[in-house]
Amino acid sequence: MRKPSVAGYSLIEVLVIAGMIALLASIAMPTYEQYVQRAQAGRAARDITEIAQLIARFETDNARLPVDLAEIGMASDKDPWGRLYVYLNLPTTETNFRSGGGSGTPPDVRTDRFNRPVNTDFDLFSQGKDGGSEASLTGSLSLDDVVRAKDGSFVGFARDFQ
Repeated sequence: MRKPSVAGYSLIEVLVIAGMIALLASIAMPTYEQYVQRAQAGRAARDITEIAQLIARFETDNARLPVDLAEIGMASDKDPWGRLYVYLNLPTTETNFRSGGGSGTPPDVRTDRFNRPVNTDFDLFSQGKDGGSEASLTGSLSLDDVVRAKDGSFVGFARDFQ
């Protein structure tokens, strides 16, 4: 009498296949993470551009910048990472800073690598994936921020701003 043949994979074959799947996953995950980060940054940049347009419309209608994002109905808008967008009315900040005896650049104003303000009207940005931020765009916590700079001529990652 013949023994029935058993079809299937040996333990070694299963381990080799599992190893190949793990290798492919380890190659694909960083690429996928980069794709997700670029997509989130793109959404934040579009949101910042739209909010900036609402601010410009408000300024045209009222002859002043809004005090905060609530005045344009955007106080509860969140970036792709679930955090509120940050808005800073620079003329008001500058006036309050000067009247308080400050000199130089107010501490909250976003600055470039030469410590010059990146905007003259208002700052608007997302704190990025890490949720941290510094006034200087070259600070380690600011590199992943999505910022509006050059009075709206640039919207993108702080690390890409020159």
